[in-house]
Amino acid sequence: MIMNRRLLPVVELASVLLTLSVIVGFRRLFEDDSYIGPLLVVALVTHGLAISLRRARRGLAVTAGATLGALVVLITMQHYRDTAWLVFPTSTTREALRFDLRTAWDTFGEVAAPTEVLTGFLVFASIGIWLCAFLVDWAAFRLGSKIEALLPVAALFGFQAVVGGERGRIVSAICFGAAAVFFVLAHRVAGLERDARWLDDDDGAGSTALLRGGAVVSIVAVLVGLGI
Repeated sequence: MIMNRRLLPVVELASVLLTLSVIVGFRRLFEDDSYIGPLLVVALVTHGLAISLRRARRGLAVTAGATLGALVVLITMQHYRDTAWLVFPTSTTREALRFDLRTAWDTFGEVAAPTEVLTGFLVFASIGIWLCAFLVDWAAFRLGSKIEALLPVAALFGFQAVVGGERGRIVSAICFGAAAVFFVLAHRVAGLERDARWLDDDDGAGSTALLRGGAVVSIVAVLVGLGI
């Protein structure tokens, strides 16, 4: 394990909140909040699998395959249930998916955000959230790098800022900022506790209180942003 075991769950929570914060940012792209449920499920399932498999000491390839397979099943069941065999996509599913993606791509070049929550847009967004969740977990815990972990979510947040409308602009910025600060703080403290005995008892209590406060602020900001 690349960091202090005591603080590992805290950093894992911070990584999940980081991904959830960019879900809030999609409010700038869509005209209503019906997108939240599907993307929230993708984020939580991906993070849950990544955390479980990493803790079970499974390799990166296994984790990538498992989370990608889960994404395929989730997209199928969320948007193409009528075309599926049990929970698995069929050739009919692929044709419907191809049509929706083409429609979304054509629409993207013709409309300005916020726009209708089309199925194709949701599929693209789900892929983006899966990539963020997978890459954040990989970089933060397997590489031990908070900078590389921040890059995919920062890139997606930047995309939302460039093409998005004014709807939810301030809320999304606050959510992303709070989640990013908490993640960096948690990752940093966990790394310092691993590398050296840098804290005496009083400072240890202070760092715990600081992380607790950061967690509360980040959780509240994300939950408010998601409307939960």
